[in-house]
Amino acid sequence: MTVKLETSIKRYTGVSRDKKPVPYSLGGTMKEGQALPTGSVFYEVDTGKEARWDGAEWVSQPSVPALLGEVIKQLEEIGTLLRKSVGET
Repeated sequence: MTVKLETSIKRYTGVSRDKKPVPYSLGGTMKEGQALPTGSVFYEVDTGKEARWDGAEWVSQPSVPALLGEVIKQLEEIGTLLRKSVGET
């Protein structure tokens, strides 16, 4: 992985069907001269998903609610297994 400096980032919000901003120099929708700093974030309000600009493309990031949901699911499965191991149902 190449180390990239995050300076002043931009935070965008939109829905999942919106086009994320991409610099003009990369054939994107932004106006010529507009910057999209590495580390900028796009948050999808309808899905809770987040993507981070790595300087060349948007990279999906795991959201905190999704991660917590997965942790809770795994803890419930562990609890079920523990109850079964001691004879509870």
